[in-house]
Amino acid sequence: MILSQKYSRPAFLLTGAAITATLFYRIPAINSWLTEICFFWHPLFWCGLSVILWYLPRPHLPAPLRFRDLFPGLAISCMAVYTFLQFLAGFLLNEIAVSPYDLSPKGILINFANLLPPIAGSELLRAYCIGASCRSSGRPAFRIVLGAFILGAMEIPFTNITTLHAGEDWFIFLAEDLLPPLAQSGFLSLLTYCGGVWPGILYRGLISIFFHVIPFLPSLPWIGNSVLGIAFPVLASFFIWDQYGIATHRAKWEKPQSILSTTILMTVCIALAWFVVGVFPVYPSVILTGSMEPEISPGDVVLVEKMKTEKNIDTLSKNDIIHFRRGDITITHRITQVLHDKDGNLSFRTKGDSNDDEDTETVEPNDVKGIVNHAIPKIGMPVLWLKGHESTPEGVIDNETP
Repeated sequence: MILSQKYSRPAFLLTGAAITATLFYRIPAINSWLTEICFFWHPLFWCGLSVILWYLPRPHLPAPLRFRDLFPGLAISCMAVYTFLQFLAGFLLNEIAVSPYDLSPKGILINFANLLPPIAGSELLRAYCIGASCRSSGRPAFRIVLGAFILGAMEIPFTNITTLHAGEDWFIFLAEDLLPPLAQSGFLSLLTYCGGVWPGILYRGLISIFFHVIPFLPSLPWIGNSVLGIAFPVLASFFIWDQYGIATHRAKWEKPQSILSTTILMTVCIALAWFVVGVFPVYPSVILTGSMEPEISPGDVVLVEKMKTEKNIDTLSKNDIIHFRRGDITITHRITQVLHDKDGNLSFRTKGDSNDDEDTETVEPNDVKGIVNHAIPKIGMPVLWLKGHESTPEGVIDNETP
């Protein structure tokens, strides 16, 4: 068939281009040399490849056109869920840090110029290879998987291999640097197969934009990145394939969820993520010890109302339960006495309800984070299991062993 012969060669040529791009990305000498010649070589390369791919005769993807309107909304939903899970994991592991990116207008524009062209170019390349593979004779599924593997390999830092020595180093490299990019590439290839080029661009582009304009970001340990980076693309792939099957086998096609409902879903997910990291006036905190039993037990989540002004601090009184900082961690104890020195400066004596003695150090107003309004039993047990080893800070009495 002429069509098969026509599209088989471009697929192999563009696969070679992907391998070449991988070399440009990952070989430090080539990267440094090109950067010296032109600081913006990286986005320029992908802009040029995108233009070429856009104007080349493109093979049609197998998904029926009437079903493709479903998948941009699904891609945005997956992006919102992934972002929420990232921030939720950062909260549970207490790994939220200040963004390392330049958030000035100039810095944001430079970041976008460096990020968005590679995303658009690589997703156009993915769509072209998948379309060509589906039109080619002889094992198209194998070619799709091979293309997904090669495009995923472009994100793997192979130069890190030179620093690996022990078996543990290799395991961490496999779990953090190798498998997550391959899992994501498989998910993006399935998304492209079902919905065309735009769902993948939306998914990756919106994640990049969001993570480069937010002033605080999750800074997960390697095990957290590994679990989320592997599990989420696999689960999302099952979800997308299920939706594709439902759409293509439905007797009477019904219009998919609207952009409005998808936007609402994304907004809710982001709002929940911001809630758990303490953006709003009330934020959650997990209790790790039994110093406040029986009213508050280990594994309970307390809702804390922020205390930001001096007027708020002045309203605190005996028997209020406060959330305060001591060193690098926060403590939830009850006020036993409000103190005023001769100059009128305010401080608080605190004590855990189940402790025999008061805390040895007083709490200064600047250390008070908020007042506890409510406790939700046991929903913070996963955090308790992960962080129960933390020691009690100096100056705080705790009869329970964490």
